[in-house]
Amino acid sequence: MINSNSSTKIKKEYKQLFILVLGFILYNLLFINKAFHIDDVFTIIMARAVNLNFFKVPEVCLSNPMLIGYYYAPIIKLFGEKEVWMHIFFLPFSLLAIISMFFLSLRFVGKWLMPTLSLVISPAFLLMSQGIMLDIPVLAFSLGGLAAFIYGVDRSDNRLLFAGSILAGIASLVKYSGLIFIPIMFIYALLFSRRRFYLFLLIPLFMFIILCLHNGIFYKHIPFMNALLMRINSWSIDVVLLRLAAVLSFLTGTSLITLFLICFLLSKKNNRFLFVLSVPLALCLFLLKDKFVEYSYLGKFFLAILFSASIFIILRIIKFFFASFLTKPLSKDNLFLSIWFLMFLVFTVAIQFIAARFILLLLPPMFLLIYHEIFVQKMQFFPVYKKAIICSIGVTFLISTVLAIGDYQFAGIYRNFARYLKKEFNHNESIHFCPDSYDGFYAWGYSYYTNKYFPRVGGSGASTDFNQMRDVYFIVPTESVLPMVIQGFCILEGHDKLDATLVKQVDYKTNVFLHNLKHRTGFYSHDWGLLPFKLFLHETTLERFCIYRL
Repeated sequence: MINSNSSTKIKKEYKQLFILVLGFILYNLLFINKAFHIDDVFTIIMARAVNLNFFKVPEVCLSNPMLIGYYYAPIIKLFGEKEVWMHIFFLPFSLLAIISMFFLSLRFVGKWLMPTLSLVISPAFLLMSQGIMLDIPVLAFSLGGLAAFIYGVDRSDNRLLFAGSILAGIASLVKYSGLIFIPIMFIYALLFSRRRFYLFLLIPLFMFIILCLHNGIFYKHIPFMNALLMRINSWSIDVVLLRLAAVLSFLTGTSLITLFLICFLLSKKNNRFLFVLSVPLALCLFLLKDKFVEYSYLGKFFLAILFSASIFIILRIIKFFFASFLTKPLSKDNLFLSIWFLMFLVFTVAIQFIAARFILLLLPPMFLLIYHEIFVQKMQFFPVYKKAIICSIGVTFLISTVLAIGDYQFAGIYRNFARYLKKEFNHNESIHFCPDSYDGFYAWGYSYYTNKYFPRVGGSGASTDFNQMRDVYFIVPTESVLPMVIQGFCILEGHDKLDATLVKQVDYKTNVFLHNLKHRTGFYSHDWGLLPFKLFLHETTLERFCIYRL
């Protein structure tokens, strides 16, 4: 029987979880009207495709499965492509991830608050929870499946094992990266039970095989194999080294609180040795001279800090892996968590590019291992630094909020500019976007909102005789963001004799840069830069639109 003290403790923990979930919902409501951004548009395109043909979905965006498209298709049917509704229906994924981390923290740390809170307030989780990209859903279903499966193994509960297997299968149908959780669940079953619980994992494998068979029948090819081959063909020493540098920057740069926790971990002498070792290893990355020439000295300094911190964390986890075999009995918890982290580390370095949202899958095992050392091993310094750790939680949350506001403004630029054009120019005027924003959906929210407010107005202009027209306006983005993204030619090319006059320059400024080639920040892709973000004391131009009149 459960004694009254245990029952009271469980009730208190559930009450705290409810407060955290409620606080998270209220916080995210502040960003509920965020404009569609970066790969948000892919989710909308998948939902549109499902609404066109439910059973044989047109072949769009098959670099990932279409399950989220099926989820959002009826939502769009009922409510339209309204930002508020799309974000409201995205909240359950974030909540499932939080609840799953709660149970995993109880299982491996014994205390849930700090590991779960560290994940929730990290910039990677907080910002991605305010979009509609696939990364939070795959994290949610993967963590949910893993948590249910682990508790099922521990309690020999077939219902939990079945639920965990189904959730793992759903994760693989949301995004291919969800597949990596299946071998992790298999390893847990082997480590913690002599019974053949791993046979339940045939369920997610069967679900994924059905997906591949469906794709093979309807599309005559298997997108998963195409995506896998594309990643294998992209491998080279230079590419892998650059991805490794990006992972080392983003691992601590998009979790942030890890930087504070490292200071506490250095109270142990053996950890100090690992940190001293990590510094020269980090500096070795700067021998790739052609990769860092465009970074300022301050940028290189911050990269060196992030590299050193991440290498220290990785070395610590490798130490845990080998030390697990030296303890008697075998330290299965440390071994499992280490394998979980290291498997995802190898997987992440092997993917096509690195982004904060891909680092998300590394954060849960990392936080569980850090707090496992702090709480389970009862490090003597913790009571002394308890207030400092709480303070670090507050600082991390504050920085993440600043980044969230900056990303909200960044996403809103393209919606606001399209609305501005709609308001300033009447319907009789001809608006041409240069380069043509209709050439694809790779222009993030820019193409989406120009299509929404100016549906095919002006066309590409390739064969248009502009000399016979009046009140013709050309919209040309000139800052370092959109020109790198929009695919297509400039309408003004081939019309050298046209007398185009600059009539308006619209600038959007910010103090927060998350994704900008000029400032080498690549929160959404390391190809743009290895700095996760950059903050300025003064406002700096993020995007500029020049409006020319013929």
